[in-house]
Amino acid sequence: MAGSYCPSIWMYSILHGASTLTLPASHVPMLSHPGEVSEFIDRAARQLRDRQEEKSAAH
Repeated sequence: MAGSYCPSIWMYSILHGASTLTLPASHVPMLSHPGEVSEFIDRAARQLRDRQEEKSAAH
């Protein structure tokens, strides 16, 4: 999460196993930290793909 910090959203995401990214940025972290944001998205996509492949292999 970037910009204004919201403890309730952060806690909800942690309780449900979500990953978060905290950056020292304003309300548009994609512009001020594009590398970090794109790596975070790429990592999430790879993890999702790997989980889907594991599920497919199990069936």
